[in-house]
Amino acid sequence: MRFTRRLPHSPDKVWRAVTEAEHLEAWFPHQIVGEWVVGAPLRFVSQFGDFDGEVVAFQPPSWAPGERWRELNGSYVERFGPQAATIGPPEDGEEKVLAR
Repeated sequence: MRFTRRLPHSPDKVWRAVTEAEHLEAWFPHQIVGEWVVGAPLRFVSQFGDFDGEVVAFQPPSWAPGERWRELNGSYVERFGPQAATIGPPEDGEEKVLAR
């Protein structure tokens, strides 16, 4: 499954929206309990059921090269998948990887 959304916001604003509780609660159905440190366990809690995860990469707000992306009308792209969450501005044709 792939979820893609066009976001007309800066990478910093998007970063806060996906990592800070006060911003997550506006759009994400789970409360994320844990510390944003590589290797740390995360607990996702909601009325829909809870599940566990792990922080496998966290470099705020730096980006790792290597994946390609496409520009969508000049907007930033956020993509969540089973292995990665990516956020990237339409520059140099590079996709910016936040977490794997």
